[in-house]
Amino acid sequence: MVKGSQVVLPVHQELHNKAVRAFKKADSYHLIRPKYTPEATEYLLQLTGILTSDHKVASNKPLTILEIGCGTGLLTDTLTKVLKGADNVKIMAADPLESMREVFQKNFKEFMNNSSSPKLEFHACVAEKLPFPDESIDLIVAGASYHWFANQEAYREIARVLVPHGKIAYITNLPNEFSGPVWCQELWKLLWEAYKHSNVSSERADLWRNEMKKSGLFTDVVDDYTKTNFEECDMETCINSFTSYSMVQAGSDEVRRNFEEGFRQVMHEHFTAKGIEFTGIPYQVDIHYCQKK
Repeated sequence: MVKGSQVVLPVHQELHNKAVRAFKKADSYHLIRPKYTPEATEYLLQLTGILTSDHKVASNKPLTILEIGCGTGLLTDTLTKVLKGADNVKIMAADPLESMREVFQKNFKEFMNNSSSPKLEFHACVAEKLPFPDESIDLIVAGASYHWFANQEAYREIARVLVPHGKIAYITNLPNEFSGPVWCQELWKLLWEAYKHSNVSSERADLWRNEMKKSGLFTDVVDDYTKTNFEECDMETCINSFTSYSMVQAGSDEVRRNFEEGFRQVMHEHFTAKGIEFTGIPYQVDIHYCQKK
């Protein structure tokens, strides 16, 4: 089921336009970006009280999970699998971009039409204007999208729709910037250089955390970095995956070209020139969560 219509507040129109430009190739984005593992997703649901330590839904009452910035459904897919058969759970996936919506609907058409459990709906909306009643959401999640709505309007809306003491949790897969393999550290230098020119934030930047604290609506954020995820892929898929990052794609043609050429050189020096086979990307799973005061 698809509901709602996109409404972008004028103050955030420029950022929205950058998102449209960054994710216009949503079909390829879905194929090359890292997946959310069942282990990490289940762990997130345990940290936020939706699941118990023995993998069962913690409550018999109806539970509603809102996923903001669901994109093509990478996290949605794992959520539906981890919560398979949970008749009392409804997942509402939300995203404002038409390119993402088209791929999401294609990926989940059969699931939504078959009345599967958990129940799944798609809503075309922005975080700054959520079309849901006050205190109607038990948990809000976001996977690799939370830097796109790091503003006071969004946090007020999130607090409005959450039940008293409702939780919000963020999850993303990113290479370790400081203690990962050397090629990953050099990759981050290139990403931050692209960021300076595109001015699109990252999950690793402090903007979302600072804005959330500034709102005064939530408890202090708890960070968890205990999970990892190794994504097997060839070198070309790896290059395409990181080139698809918003801080690269939202930049000019020159920014994108400089990043890709620089990253190809890094991979050549660390693998091809040394005759070392590239087997995949070692991700650290970043989980951040807090609750409504």
